[in-house]
Amino acid sequence: MAKKRTTAAIIMIVIIIIVGLILWTSGIFFIVDRQTSPNGRITATVYSQNITALFPKNNGFTIKTSGDFKGTKIYLDGSAFENMWWSPDSRYQVIATFNHDNRLLALRDYKNNNNTNLNAVINMSMSSLDTFTDLMTVPEHWETLQFAFIKWQELQGTMTVAFEFKDLTDQLQTGTLDYNCETGTVSKIVFQ
Repeated sequence: MAKKRTTAAIIMIVIIIIVGLILWTSGIFFIVDRQTSPNGRITATVYSQNITALFPKNNGFTIKTSGDFKGTKIYLDGSAFENMWWSPDSRYQVIATFNHDNRLLALRDYKNNNNTNLNAVINMSMSSLDTFTDLMTVPEHWETLQFAFIKWQELQGTMTVAFEFKDLTDQLQTGTLDYNCETGTVSKIVFQ
C-alpha cells in the first residue's frame, strides 16, 4: 500500500513538473498585457520576455497577435514594454517601450502590415517646421527630443503626443502636438 502511494506521488510530481514546463515555455507566466482591438478582430498579447525560443529569454519582450492578424514582433536589446493603445478604427496601435533611459514609440499599421519608429517620423515632420528649427539649431538639441503618447483623436489616424526638448538656450521646452499617421503631418502645436 505504501509503495502504491509513493508511486502515485512520484507520478503526480512528474505530471506537475511537465505541466509547469509546458506553461513556462508557452510564456503564460510572462504575460504583462493583453488588449483586443476596438472592433474585436485582433488581440495583442505582450510577454515580458523574448518567448520565441524553447525557453524564454530576458533580453527584451514579445508581442503576439491573434485573430484577423497573426504575427509575432520581438523587441530586443533590453527594451521594456510600457504600454499600448489601439486607434478607434483598429487600424493602428502605438506601443511605448523604454530602452536605455529613452521612451520610444512604435506604430503598428495592421492594414499595411507595417511597423514604424514613431519617434523618427514625428521628428522628421517637426524638422520641417520653423516653430521647431528656430529652437533646435544643432543636432544636440534634436537628440534631447522625447515623446509620450497621450491619446487618439476622433479623426482617423490622428494622435496627440507630448514632447519635450532642450532648446538653443538649454531651457526645457514642453508641449503637445497632433500627428496624422496617414499624411505624416504635425498640427495643433501647443507649448506649455
